[in-house]
Amino acid sequence: MEKCVNILHNAPTVDAAPVVHGEWIEGYRWNIVREKIECYTILCPECDNTFQTKTEEDREYWKKRFKVCPFCGAIMDGERRTNEPEKPV
Repeated sequence: MEKCVNILHNAPTVDAAPVVHGEWIEGYRWNIVREKIECYTILCPECDNTFQTKTEEDREYWKKRFKVCPFCGAIMDGERRTNEPEKPV
């Protein structure tokens, strides 16, 4: 029994991060001088990184293509698990 306990105590551990879920936030950048939309954006609500596209169609394509934020790894499935803490403001 003691040998089993020693094996478990000496086993390598994993440095795992909690899984975070979110949903892309759509937006756009407005050019005040030209009075028109410069680009369309999708924002990760977890890390606040943004993708910019030229058209709404491109934005929809990238929202479907990126199921996981490439910056922070948040899973973009539109859900927030109840055991996840809210992001601090």
